[in-house]
Amino acid sequence: MQKNRSYNAKTRVKFGRRICRVLILVFSIGLGLSLGSPTTQAAGGISFSASKEVVEGGEIFEVFVEIDSTPSLAALQMSISYDASKLLVRNIEVGSAWPAENTDLYQFSWPGTIGFAASLRGAAQVATPGHLLHLTFEAIKLDAPATTSLQISNVLPFTLMQSDATPIQPTLPASFSLTTNPGQRISGLVTLQKPAPGRWVSASLLRGSYAVFGTATETTKPQLNFSFTVPSGDSYTLTTLGLCHAKCVKPYLSAPSQQNLTLLAGDVNADTVIDIRDIVLLKRQMAAKSIGSFPCTDLNGDGQVNNADLELVSGNFGRACQ
Repeated sequence: MQKNRSYNAKTRVKFGRRICRVLILVFSIGLGLSLGSPTTQAAGGISFSASKEVVEGGEIFEVFVEIDSTPSLAALQMSISYDASKLLVRNIEVGSAWPAENTDLYQFSWPGTIGFAASLRGAAQVATPGHLLHLTFEAIKLDAPATTSLQISNVLPFTLMQSDATPIQPTLPASFSLTTNPGQRISGLVTLQKPAPGRWVSASLLRGSYAVFGTATETTKPQLNFSFTVPSGDSYTLTTLGLCHAKCVKPYLSAPSQQNLTLLAGDVNADTVIDIRDIVLLKRQMAAKSIGSFPCTDLNGDGQVNNADLELVSGNFGRACQ
């Protein structure tokens, strides 16, 4: 009986040691610690750098969080605060200091705060001097120039074999100031050539040829006044649409710009262009003496499908706006 008790006690000790090892391993993984040679050196100074310090409303710009030396830095956590009424976070990604193929990234973002943590995988992996974090912001369009800032706080570095992190104070500039200007405007007036009840008109502005920068729509009037505040120096494309009217596209616009357009009537089949399809459809409804399910065959809004509508399509054939 005594031998069995001794055996059971030894078994419990061994089992307890195994559990401790597992817990230590799990704790290390949870903190993102990398195993390697012991060291007590602190991480280097942390600071901001930016692509520019004066931006315009709606402009996209980049900010980097940098570290000037990294003695055995294996993991790091930090917080960055900003004014959410003046800046929008567009992207957060790990910087060049961390080897991309061996880095685990943890992040969160809510208005006004960015939380970031990174840890390296592998026994001898350490970060190198460079960008810890790459941030992309958009300056919110404001009515007047304003100054805002970014602030680093709660910096917790882990070096190889550390079981806890000693906070370090960021080197200047710990806070980064930014001036935002209202920006230039692309504005104008879009008018329907043949207004009628229920006909809407819209305008959208694209940065380059793909990113929608802004939209405006009018559903109760035959005219639309639009105004988009944009960063200067970029190229924009203005696209305007109206029910029963052709789509008009104005590319390669730069701010400031005033665009006054009249959309031409004749898009009978609602494919945004005036071509032979519209003429064929209109003639078919003329023969049937009925608008039917094609309200745009009555282009002039007189309640009939007749030669007056056909003359509009013929006169605007292949055109979009004037």
